[in-house]
Amino acid sequence: MPTNVDQLLTGKLFQVTPVDTIAKAVDIMSSEHISCMLIIDEGQAVGIITERDVMRLIHQKVDTTQSIATVMSSPVLSTSSDTSIYDAYEILKCGDIRHLVVTDYGKVAGVLTHTDLLRAVSMMELMHKKSGVDVMVPGVSRVAPGDQFSDVIALMVERAVTSVVVTHQRRPVGIITERDIPRLVEEHKGVENITVAEVMSSPVKTVELTVSAYDASEMLRLQSIRQLIVVDIEGHLAGIITQTSLLSVFESRYIEHIRTQLSSAKQKLSESVLLNNIMHSEIDTAIVALDCNMVIVSSNPVASKLFSYQETSLSGHTLQNVLIHGHFPALDQERIVKDVMQQESFRRTIVKGNGECTIELEFSAIKSDDELVGYLLMAKDRTEHLKLEEQFRQSQKMESLGTLVGGIAHDFNNMLAGMTGNLYLARSLISDHPAAVNRLEVVEQLGFRAAKMIQQLLTFARKDRVQMKLFGLSSFMQEILQLNSVVVPENIGFHCEISSEELVVIGDETQLQQVIMNLLNNAHDAVWGVKEPQVRLRLMSIGLI
Repeated sequence: MPTNVDQLLTGKLFQVTPVDTIAKAVDIMSSEHISCMLIIDEGQAVGIITERDVMRLIHQKVDTTQSIATVMSSPVLSTSSDTSIYDAYEILKCGDIRHLVVTDYGKVAGVLTHTDLLRAVSMMELMHKKSGVDVMVPGVSRVAPGDQFSDVIALMVERAVTSVVVTHQRRPVGIITERDIPRLVEEHKGVENITVAEVMSSPVKTVELTVSAYDASEMLRLQSIRQLIVVDIEGHLAGIITQTSLLSVFESRYIEHIRTQLSSAKQKLSESVLLNNIMHSEIDTAIVALDCNMVIVSSNPVASKLFSYQETSLSGHTLQNVLIHGHFPALDQERIVKDVMQQESFRRTIVKGNGECTIELEFSAIKSDDELVGYLLMAKDRTEHLKLEEQFRQSQKMESLGTLVGGIAHDFNNMLAGMTGNLYLARSLISDHPAAVNRLEVVEQLGFRAAKMIQQLLTFARKDRVQMKLFGLSSFMQEILQLNSVVVPENIGFHCEISSEELVVIGDETQLQQVIMNLLNNAHDAVWGVKEPQVRLRLMSIGLI
């Protein structure tokens, strides 16, 4: 019986590039009767598209002339060619997928499917001891012959089912599978106004409830189909047997496989450098001991929490399953083994799928009498450390910006001092020209306002402090509006209503002045291009109950 996945790989590997169109991939899948298409770039699998993806794209009426890179599933879950068939089954199950990419020294070697695994299952003696009732799925999606084909596609997409059974008076008369969808859409040039009866596969292959699981498996293999409809003694639909349901027999064999490996690994590691007090210490680092097949032999409580197992032990789980369960990306086990042997360690930083957790991993060898007996994994949560580093970098940026702003503000303040001094001298020279004097006074007021803005910049640069004091808000507003009359252009109607009652507040005049200027600028921008624009400003007191 095959033990590793490379012994199950058969047939040609079909692939496209990321720049190829969706239509090209669908055409190949339909003509070659394959369930998935790999997207390969420079020998690496960068994505995958399956029959279920194609059905979803048809339902969503996606333009198939666009590149397949826009719709492919990525990244791709993969495993090495020497992975056992039991571990491969667990990866498929935990990842809720039906296609597993197999690599050989980093290069794509093939795709393992449920069909491949079923070839190994059919040889197991255990299959003879199970009946169809034990492995069938009782909950079957059913439709009527008169239903619309488009509605069937929508139902299969929404329920994520691989097939629907067509029934008449509770008896199966046909079937539609997800593999049929691309071909049927192409043949009928669309899905509109087509009934189920026109496209269903009929008659259907049925078996009775008493059929053995082994016989069902052989029927699927010999007839190259993936579903068998189960009927009761009256011929009514009772359920369906699929490749996935037949693979449930892997459960008991997988448990036996893990127990054997765990027992052997524990014997090898019993005299190793892993001490019980280290594994149960209060350190915040996850410690995991793995055997040579990357199956976990022992771990501390921190590891269980880090990979979302809470207080459950990780013993018996494979490394890839633990990573997938914790929503972390899978690792290339071949690369780990190679780096540990050549460089004595393998280090990697990985990020949780939602980005909320970042951990640093380090693998090293565990040896006994110079013989490799396993691997030691040290994992540490670096999320908070990275956040603090980012805050520190941001603080340094703000400090540098503050220093720059402070220097510019001081230089500008010196220039303003010279300007205001020369304005005073200019007014004394033209005292007999009132209009010119008024203009110079306006310039002087604007200079004072600029000086206050410089004061704000110095406050930002932490070169000065905010000056909180009591002042009358009404008179302050009147003064600000006079100085800022040029902010609102003459083509915009500006109506101002300020309370005659002096409203006393405590605050920083410079800060409040900047707020009012920003409000006026925003109001000006908001009515830009509006016919007969109007801006209204009101300052009123309200009674508090």
